[in-house]
Amino acid sequence: MLGAALGAVNDRSLEAAQAEVLSASPGAAKWVLSPPRPSPEALAALPPFPDAEARALFSSSTLSGTPLGIAWFSTKWPVESVLAYYAEYFRLLSRPAVRHLYSPSSGYVAWLETDAVRSPGRGALHMVSALRQRDETVVFLSVNDPLALTQAPPEALPDDVAVPPRGTPPRVFRQLDEGRAVQVIGLSVPAQSPEDVLAFYRAHFTDTGWSLQDVEQVDGLQVLVASRGKSQQTVLASRSGPGDVDVVISREVHP
Repeated sequence: MLGAALGAVNDRSLEAAQAEVLSASPGAAKWVLSPPRPSPEALAALPPFPDAEARALFSSSTLSGTPLGIAWFSTKWPVESVLAYYAEYFRLLSRPAVRHLYSPSSGYVAWLETDAVRSPGRGALHMVSALRQRDETVVFLSVNDPLALTQAPPEALPDDVAVPPRGTPPRVFRQLDEGRAVQVIGLSVPAQSPEDVLAFYRAHFTDTGWSLQDVEQVDGLQVLVASRGKSQQTVLASRSGPGDVDVVISREVHP
Protein backbone atom coordinates (compact mmCIF):
# COMPACT_ATOMS: atom_id res chain seq x y z
CA MET A 1 0.00 0.00 0.00
CA LEU A 2 1.15 3.52 -0.77
CA GLY A 3 0.56 4.79 2.75
CA ALA A 4 2.53 1.96 4.35
CA ALA A 5 5.40 2.33 1.92
CA LEU A 6 5.76 6.00 2.65
CA GLY A 7 6.25 5.18 6.30
CA ALA A 8 7.00 8.57 7.80
CA VAL A 9 4.42 10.31 5.64
CA ASN A 10 1.28 9.94 7.73
CA ASP A 11 -0.86 12.58 6.11
CA ARG A 12 -3.52 11.76 3.55
CA SER A 13 -2.94 14.99 1.63
CA LEU A 14 0.62 14.00 0.69
CA GLU A 15 -0.35 10.39 -0.05
CA ALA A 16 -3.26 11.54 -2.19
CA ALA A 17 -1.06 13.98 -4.07
CA GLN A 18 1.45 11.27 -4.90
CA ALA A 19 -1.26 8.79 -5.90
CA GLU A 20 -2.67 11.41 -8.27
CA VAL A 21 0.75 11.98 -9.85
CA LEU A 22 1.37 8.26 -10.26
CA SER A 23 -2.04 7.58 -11.81
CA ALA A 24 -1.78 10.40 -14.35
CA SER A 25 -0.63 9.74 -17.89
CA PRO A 26 3.08 10.44 -18.50
CA GLY A 27 3.74 14.17 -18.53
CA ALA A 28 0.25 15.05 -17.32
CA ALA A 29 1.36 16.32 -13.91
CA LYS A 30 3.06 19.70 -14.37
CA TRP A 31 5.29 21.71 -12.10
CA VAL A 32 4.22 25.16 -11.00
CA LEU A 33 7.07 27.41 -12.17
CA SER A 34 8.09 30.77 -10.73
CA PRO A 35 10.74 33.20 -11.93
CA PRO A 36 13.51 32.61 -12.51
CA ARG A 37 12.21 29.60 -14.45
CA PRO A 38 14.37 26.48 -14.12
CA SER A 39 15.63 24.50 -17.08
CA PRO A 40 13.45 21.54 -18.12
CA GLU A 41 16.41 19.21 -17.57
CA ALA A 42 16.50 19.95 -13.84
CA LEU A 43 12.88 18.82 -13.45
CA ALA A 44 13.00 15.90 -15.89
CA ALA A 45 11.90 12.52 -14.48
CA LEU A 46 10.75 14.16 -11.22
CA PRO A 47 7.06 14.63 -10.36
CA PRO A 48 5.89 17.94 -8.89
CA PHE A 49 5.75 18.17 -5.13
CA PRO A 50 2.35 19.29 -3.77
CA ASP A 51 1.95 23.06 -3.38
CA ALA A 52 5.58 23.66 -4.44
CA GLU A 53 6.79 26.23 -6.94
CA ALA A 54 10.03 25.36 -8.72
CA ARG A 55 12.61 28.07 -9.40
CA ALA A 56 16.04 28.17 -10.99
CA LEU A 57 18.83 28.35 -8.44
CA PHE A 58 21.23 30.03 -10.89
CA SER A 59 20.98 31.20 -14.48
CA SER A 60 23.74 28.72 -15.39
CA SER A 61 26.13 26.41 -13.57
CA THR A 62 28.96 23.98 -14.23
CA LEU A 63 30.93 21.45 -12.20
CA SER A 64 34.43 20.69 -13.48
CA GLY A 65 33.39 22.36 -16.73
CA THR A 66 30.36 20.10 -17.31
CA PRO A 67 26.77 21.47 -17.30
CA LEU A 68 24.75 21.00 -14.12
CA GLY A 69 21.02 21.78 -14.00
CA ILE A 70 19.62 22.81 -10.61
CA ALA A 71 16.16 23.92 -9.49
CA TRP A 72 14.77 24.39 -6.00
CA PHE A 73 11.57 24.77 -3.98
CA SER A 74 10.65 25.10 -0.32
CA THR A 75 7.98 23.27 1.67
CA LYS A 76 6.77 22.91 5.24
CA TRP A 77 7.09 19.11 5.03
CA PRO A 78 10.05 17.59 6.92
CA VAL A 79 13.08 16.21 5.09
CA GLU A 80 12.11 12.58 5.68
CA SER A 81 8.66 13.10 4.14
CA VAL A 82 10.07 14.79 1.03
CA LEU A 83 12.59 11.99 0.46
CA ALA A 84 9.96 9.31 1.10
CA TYR A 85 7.68 10.94 -1.47
CA TYR A 86 10.30 10.69 -4.23
CA ALA A 87 11.73 7.33 -3.14
CA GLU A 88 8.29 5.76 -3.36
CA TYR A 89 7.69 7.36 -6.75
CA PHE A 90 10.90 5.81 -8.08
CA ARG A 91 10.08 2.44 -6.52
CA LEU A 92 6.62 2.19 -8.04
CA LEU A 93 8.06 2.99 -11.47
CA SER A 94 10.78 0.33 -10.99
CA ARG A 95 13.53 2.92 -10.99
CA PRO A 96 16.24 1.73 -8.57
CA ALA A 97 17.08 4.67 -6.34
CA VAL A 98 19.59 5.36 -3.57
CA ARG A 99 18.27 7.14 -0.49
CA HIS A 100 20.33 8.44 2.41
CA LEU A 101 19.43 10.48 5.47
CA TYR A 102 22.45 12.23 6.98
CA SER A 103 20.33 13.43 9.90
CA PRO A 104 16.69 14.44 10.49
CA SER A 105 17.61 17.78 8.88
CA SER A 106 19.38 16.67 5.66
CA GLY A 107 19.47 13.87 3.11
CA TYR A 108 18.96 12.90 -0.51
CA VAL A 109 17.40 10.39 -2.90
CA ALA A 110 18.88 9.79 -6.36
CA TRP A 111 18.17 7.76 -9.48
CA LEU A 112 20.51 7.08 -12.42
CA GLU A 113 18.74 7.15 -15.77
CA THR A 114 20.77 5.10 -18.24
CA ASP A 115 20.54 4.54 -21.98
CA ALA A 116 22.50 1.38 -22.77
CA VAL A 117 21.64 1.61 -26.47
CA ARG A 118 22.59 5.21 -27.31
CA SER A 119 25.11 5.90 -24.54
CA PRO A 120 26.62 2.72 -23.07
CA GLY A 121 27.96 3.31 -19.59
CA ARG A 122 26.54 6.81 -19.37
CA GLY A 123 23.41 8.27 -17.85
CA ALA A 124 21.75 11.22 -16.18
CA LEU A 125 21.84 11.33 -12.39
CA HIS A 126 18.61 12.83 -11.04
CA MET A 127 19.01 13.88 -7.40
CA VAL A 128 16.63 15.31 -4.81
CA SER A 129 18.52 16.88 -1.89
CA ALA A 130 16.67 18.25 1.13
CA LEU A 131 17.88 20.52 3.93
CA ARG A 132 15.79 21.63 6.91
CA GLN A 133 16.17 25.31 7.82
CA ARG A 134 14.21 26.29 10.90
CA ASP A 135 10.50 25.90 9.98
CA GLU A 136 10.84 24.91 6.31
CA THR A 137 12.63 22.43 4.10
CA VAL A 138 14.62 23.64 1.09
CA VAL A 139 14.71 21.04 -1.69
CA PHE A 140 17.23 21.05 -4.56
CA LEU A 141 16.51 19.16 -7.78
CA SER A 142 19.58 18.51 -9.92
CA VAL A 143 20.70 16.52 -12.95
CA ASN A 144 24.22 15.83 -14.18
CA ASP A 145 26.33 13.36 -16.12
CA PRO A 146 28.37 11.52 -13.45
CA LEU A 147 30.73 9.86 -15.95
CA ALA A 148 31.60 13.23 -17.50
CA LEU A 149 32.25 14.61 -14.01
CA THR A 150 34.62 11.79 -13.08
CA GLN A 151 36.54 12.16 -16.34
CA ALA A 152 36.76 15.95 -16.30
CA PRO A 153 39.89 17.50 -14.77
CA PRO A 154 39.14 19.28 -11.48
CA GLU A 155 38.86 23.04 -11.62
CA ALA A 156 41.66 24.92 -9.88
CA LEU A 157 41.01 25.88 -6.28
CA PRO A 158 40.97 29.67 -5.74
CA ASP A 159 44.11 30.90 -3.98
CA ASP A 160 42.20 32.37 -1.03
CA VAL A 161 40.28 29.16 -0.20
CA ALA A 162 41.85 26.95 2.47
CA VAL A 163 41.53 23.18 2.89
CA PRO A 164 41.84 21.68 6.41
CA PRO A 165 44.54 19.09 7.08
CA ARG A 166 43.50 15.66 5.72
CA GLY A 167 40.67 17.26 3.76
CA THR A 168 39.70 15.42 0.58
CA PRO A 169 40.55 16.95 -2.83
CA PRO A 170 37.98 19.74 -3.29
CA ARG A 171 35.51 19.97 -6.17
CA VAL A 172 34.76 23.43 -7.52
CA PHE A 173 31.24 24.24 -8.75
CA ARG A 174 30.91 27.46 -10.77
CA GLN A 175 27.62 29.35 -10.98
CA LEU A 176 26.40 32.42 -12.80
CA ASP A 177 23.56 34.36 -11.19
CA GLU A 178 22.41 37.52 -12.98
CA GLY A 179 25.94 38.18 -14.17
CA ARG A 180 27.44 37.57 -10.72
CA ALA A 181 29.96 34.73 -10.57
CA VAL A 182 29.79 32.40 -7.56
CA GLN A 183 32.02 29.42 -6.81
CA VAL A 184 31.00 26.59 -4.48
CA ILE A 185 33.74 24.31 -3.18
CA GLY A 186 32.90 20.93 -1.68
CA LEU A 187 35.13 18.61 0.36
CA SER A 188 35.06 16.35 3.40
CA VAL A 189 37.29 16.04 6.45
CA PRO A 190 37.69 12.68 8.23
CA ALA A 191 38.02 12.23 11.99
CA GLN A 192 36.81 15.74 12.81
CA SER A 193 33.76 17.47 14.24
CA PRO A 194 31.94 20.42 12.62
CA GLU A 195 33.13 22.57 15.52
CA ASP A 196 36.78 21.60 14.89
CA VAL A 197 36.45 22.40 11.18
CA LEU A 198 34.92 25.78 11.91
CA ALA A 199 37.71 26.51 14.42
CA PHE A 200 40.24 25.86 11.62
CA TYR A 201 38.50 28.30 9.29
CA ARG A 202 38.03 30.89 12.02
CA ALA A 203 41.78 30.84 12.70
CA HIS A 204 42.60 30.89 8.97
CA PHE A 205 40.39 33.90 8.28
CA THR A 206 41.71 35.79 11.31
CA ASP A 207 45.35 35.12 10.38
CA THR A 208 44.87 36.23 6.75
CA GLY A 209 43.00 39.48 7.42
CA TRP A 210 39.38 38.48 6.89
CA SER A 211 36.55 39.98 8.96
CA LEU A 212 34.16 37.51 10.59
CA GLN A 213 30.58 38.67 10.10
CA ASP A 214 28.32 35.95 11.45
CA VAL A 215 28.78 32.74 13.37
CA GLU A 216 25.74 30.58 14.00
CA GLN A 217 24.52 27.01 14.31
CA VAL A 218 21.31 25.86 12.58
CA ASP A 219 20.05 22.34 13.35
CA GLY A 220 23.58 20.93 13.67
CA LEU A 221 24.89 22.90 10.69
CA GLN A 222 27.87 25.10 11.58
CA VAL A 223 28.01 28.36 9.59
CA LEU A 224 30.78 30.95 9.34
CA VAL A 225 30.72 34.06 7.11
CA ALA A 226 33.88 36.07 6.39
CA SER A 227 34.70 39.01 4.13
CA ARG A 228 37.83 40.77 2.88
CA GLY A 229 37.64 43.64 0.45
CA LYS A 230 35.15 42.67 -2.28
CA SER A 231 35.37 38.95 -1.47
CA GLN A 232 33.05 36.96 0.75
CA GLN A 233 33.18 33.32 1.81
CA THR A 234 30.50 31.33 3.60
CA VAL A 235 31.62 28.06 5.20
CA LEU A 236 29.08 25.38 6.10
CA ALA A 237 30.14 22.29 8.04
CA SER A 238 27.88 19.37 8.94
CA ARG A 239 28.27 15.80 10.15
CA SER A 240 28.13 13.31 7.25
CA GLY A 241 28.95 10.09 9.07
CA PRO A 242 30.84 8.68 12.06
CA GLY A 243 33.75 11.05 12.51
CA ASP A 244 33.41 12.71 9.09
CA VAL A 245 32.42 16.28 8.22
CA ASP A 246 31.10 17.65 4.92
CA VAL A 247 32.31 21.16 4.11
CA VAL A 248 30.72 23.50 1.56
CA ILE A 249 32.30 26.88 0.87
CA SER A 250 30.48 29.52 -1.14
CA ARG A 251 32.86 32.13 -2.59
CA GLU A 252 31.89 35.27 -4.46
CA VAL A 253 33.61 38.48 -5.46
CA HIS A 254 31.45 41.57 -5.69
CA PRO A 255 31.99 44.00 -8.59
